[in-house]
Amino acid sequence: MIGLLAGVALAGTVRHALVVGANDGGGVLAPLRYAETDAERMASLLTELGDFDEEMVTVLYRPPEAALREALARHAAIGEEWDDDLFVFYYSGHADAVGLRRGDERDAFEALVHDLRAIPADVRLGVLDACRSGTITRLKGAAVTESILGADDAGAEGEAWLTASAADELAQEAESLRGGFYTHYLLSGMRGAADLSGDGVVALFALHQYTYDRVVESTGRTGAGAQHPRLTSQRTVSDGLAVTDVRNASAQRVLPEGDAGLVAVFRMPDRTELAEFTKTPDREMTLAVPPGSYLVRRRADEQTWEARFGISEGGRYRVEDWGRPVLAPSTVRGAGDPRVAELIEASEAFRDERGLASSPGASGAASLVVPGAGQWYNGEVWKGLAYFGGTSALIGGAVVRPGYLPAEDGASW
Repeated sequence: MIGLLAGVALAGTVRHALVVGANDGGGVLAPLRYAETDAERMASLLTELGDFDEEMVTVLYRPPEAALREALARHAAIGEEWDDDLFVFYYSGHADAVGLRRGDERDAFEALVHDLRAIPADVRLGVLDACRSGTITRLKGAAVTESILGADDAGAEGEAWLTASAADELAQEAESLRGGFYTHYLLSGMRGAADLSGDGVVALFALHQYTYDRVVESTGRTGAGAQHPRLTSQRTVSDGLAVTDVRNASAQRVLPEGDAGLVAVFRMPDRTELAEFTKTPDREMTLAVPPGSYLVRRRADEQTWEARFGISEGGRYRVEDWGRPVLAPSTVRGAGDPRVAELIEASEAFRDERGLASSPGASGAASLVVPGAGQWYNGEVWKGLAYFGGTSALIGGAVVRPGYLPAEDGASW
């Protein structure tokens, strides 16, 4: 049975999932913003591309313990009913070193693994994106130890775990992605960015490798530091376990052979990033996208191209014309370039000749104290003397003839 689940085709296997999202971690932990959104996106993608029937996917938001246990029991019953099944447990939310935190309730990792192993599925896949809070980049505390997830006992047969970080690391979510780094790139890979073989099927190990690379690179630029996703699996679970099939997509976007570089796809009009991946020129690449409007950006050889497209249900859009680069490479010239020195010298000579190097503020302040001093400051000596003489005569006349000034009551001669 394990061999059937590890094959390329998704058909023939009953797939069911329990998806949990919890923004609230209780206590002093600030609520997360996107944990529940990540859970919603994961559930949607499982039904869109993973061959999961909607009635076989249970989605819970901030569930109390009773609701969570009831959902696990329901999926245990599904496992008993079918001879060939795959069960997926996904969680996004707060956690600490002991277990998952849903509000003021906590699920110890040992208890969680015990409950999942009680589900008699042929293959169980656990996905944990657990987090603590922050501001724009919020810290997540999914500290899951190898001794728990990789315990070597009979109950672990057919079991695999994908976790957002190593045991001693923090995971993160980002405002710019409107979700957790890990789940964002996991979904991107499931949409086809991790299809390394080009057959339209995203396999477990390829998905992990793609997600690992993207998460390490992206989180390496944050203040919290890089996080390193983990894949822990039993030998009975093949690395070729099919996770999604891009050919099931309601709409597809295709990059042809020859195109290469770092590609990012954004949903319009808010430019939410849907996927990001590195495209090689040796083969075409297909990405599953929901119907809508998109901007696709490709960067290669220090140049950036953009293309916009809209796609409807059942559509297949092939990017053929990138147009002209929207950002071209530039050359920074340093002090070693003799032309720079020549330009600076000519500019300084022009400013000295015209008096443009003087400060207008200093010139004005000097004129307020002594008439004509501003012109002296700017190097215009004769003009300064003329201003000084004229102003002195005006003031002198006013002193000699007091009636020349307006009367205090506003009357005038």
